[in-house]
Amino acid sequence: MTPPTPTVHWRASLADVPPPDWNRIFGTTVAVKGLPLAQAVEDARIQNLTLLYLTAALGEQVAAIIPAFILRARLDLLSPPRVRAVAQLARRVFPKFLTRRILFLGSPLATCDHLLGIGIADDDPRLPGLLARIKAALHAKAREQRCPIIMAKDFRARDRERLARMLGPEFLWMETLPNAFIPVGEGLPPYPASLRHKYRNNVARTLAESGHTGLIWKCSPDFAALAPEMGRLYAQVLSRSQTPLERLDERFFRAVATRCRDTALALTCATPGGQLVCFWLALEDPRTLCGLYMGMDYSHPHAGHLYPEGTFRLVREAERRGKRALFCGQNAMLPKAHAGAVFERIWLAVLPRNPIWAAALRAGLHRIPPPCQIPRIRCYTDHAAAAISARLAADGIPCEPLKTTADSGPASA
Repeated sequence: MTPPTPTVHWRASLADVPPPDWNRIFGTTVAVKGLPLAQAVEDARIQNLTLLYLTAALGEQVAAIIPAFILRARLDLLSPPRVRAVAQLARRVFPKFLTRRILFLGSPLATCDHLLGIGIADDDPRLPGLLARIKAALHAKAREQRCPIIMAKDFRARDRERLARMLGPEFLWMETLPNAFIPVGEGLPPYPASLRHKYRNNVARTLAESGHTGLIWKCSPDFAALAPEMGRLYAQVLSRSQTPLERLDERFFRAVATRCRDTALALTCATPGGQLVCFWLALEDPRTLCGLYMGMDYSHPHAGHLYPEGTFRLVREAERRGKRALFCGQNAMLPKAHAGAVFERIWLAVLPRNPIWAAALRAGLHRIPPPCQIPRIRCYTDHAAAAISARLAADGIPCEPLKTTADSGPASA
């Protein structure tokens, strides 16, 4: 019997994507892939980008959903700091220097997970035809929107091999900033007992000093009223970012509070008078707590202590809720390493539509260094490091190896 010919459509709104199809393809247990967060992104009307959704059907059934967005982005975002500095200087005279309209596949948020939603098995004989129609639709949309580059984000190391087979050899793979997460619970002593003495003391000292600041910490799912202040504090963090992509405002935080009310929470720190000083926005999965965004008032006298203290408190919140890990994102890696973070490499799949660009990038790809060096610090006791490594192996998460006393290299700390 001849397989049905795939039909492909571009949708301008999630209202045109049936929720049962989204939930069947992406599931309902990973909050960053869930429909509520995608709806919040749409409600937020993020500036300077256009959202769209590719759906592909086999007969009457939707077999693939790929959220996408179009954004003029800087091509130097993942380059070494020196290259970014030169490009930034050039933009003072030529504002669009090294910027292009890009058709991105995935979420505009920093979720550290992909949204390439293929809903049939890898060995299904209909898969090659489905992928061929999807790729043709991507090229057609990129051509129509004058996007010289198609870029799929964000692929975890454990997914890379499988998805590389799906995307095909025309996509080139580039490493982006790694994701950090801190393991807790299930076989590990209460945080921070797994850490070596130096790092345990740092956690204890930071939390003890908190009592002298007069600041009030709170973790709550009810944070919609704080959205204006959260937008203001997030803007301060964004202004200091070396790799800005999405530009969020209070509409996003209000939309998350509304759409994701069953999974979202905010860790907040405020003055006795109620003025918000910093916050962490997180989503809760059955097994993990996923930190998405933070904001901070850098002018506050205790600003230097807020980031590590917020990280420690969020780790303990994940532990209190019975999670296996706190996922804490792609920035400030050294402070996270000191808190016990383990790092997983994240990749982008890039398709330059211009053959000359593609050939040049393919020839020079091996010369492009990773955008950062992953810290490798011996912060765990050897016993805890062994337990964490065994858990990561059991979960199929290929992370950077934890440093122990058996390592022969010079100690990082």
